[in-house]
Amino acid sequence: MSLHGVGRTVAWLAILSLSSHATPSRAIQLDERLFGANEESYTVLRTAVDNEGSYYSSTTTTTLFERSIETDETIRETVVLKSRTIIDANYTGPEKAPVETVIQARGETASLTEMVERWPIQGVKLDPKLLEGFKVISGSIYFRQVFLTHPAGLVESEKQPNEEQPAPGWQVMDGRYAGGATILKVVRGDVTAKEGPTDGVWVALNPETAVQVNKLSLLPPTILSLGSAKDLAGAQEIVRNLKPIPEGPDSHLLEVAIWNFTKTNERGFHVVATASDAIIRNEKVAEFEQTRDARLTPVPTDSFTKWIAPDAK
Repeated sequence: MSLHGVGRTVAWLAILSLSSHATPSRAIQLDERLFGANEESYTVLRTAVDNEGSYYSSTTTTTLFERSIETDETIRETVVLKSRTIIDANYTGPEKAPVETVIQARGETASLTEMVERWPIQGVKLDPKLLEGFKVISGSIYFRQVFLTHPAGLVESEKQPNEEQPAPGWQVMDGRYAGGATILKVVRGDVTAKEGPTDGVWVALNPETAVQVNKLSLLPPTILSLGSAKDLAGAQEIVRNLKPIPEGPDSHLLEVAIWNFTKTNERGFHVVATASDAIIRNEKVAEFEQTRDARLTPVPTDSFTKWIAPDAK
């Protein structure tokens, strides 16, 4: 048999092998690109690829989503482009099979200039070490094991699983600080695999939650406590009974805050020295105790769940 004949035989065997396989399970893969943000909302371009349960056709839909910074709920969505790609399953030639792309829908969106004017903030990239503190468990986002939110965007994406295969877990891969909020890129699948994650969506933590994440990220393993109470009113009473902070270059070392803590058999509130590390490092414990008329006791922070301003209403 000639080499040309061998080549054609191999090609035919490949085609027969492909045709003998069962059709793939239907799956919809999602990926979102962050476009921009303002103080009220942020926008993403979502690309959804539906394999239609076939090796030879797929539908791709690109949608512009505007979501609330405060709630992460969708404010509006606009289909930018929807197209269907079809591969000629009957082609037997030596080259790649012909591919036809049919535009099924084309939406009307604002101009690029108008969109940039409306959502001008690109955000500041979060420190990778900060990202390591985030975990996604059962669709909820946690930081340092503290529950933050069950975001609408993540719940929405969970409505499109593979028909047969169980969905892999979610993890936080990227993040931006924008519009006063923290916006996280959450992906499903193995980010180290050659084919990459199966899905990726952006979700927002509102400004209040972003503040909590920042406070939690700055917590040392141990902090100096001025006392604890069973309720917030009791903790605020401890604060009111402290001597006032005198003016001076080191006045920031005398500031306090309240932290809610939750243990297995105990819940309550600690009043703590916010600059505990500096107080210990500069040997200012006795000075703090004398100036504010309080006793400092080191306590672990692994049970701390929420930072509260001492004058919170």
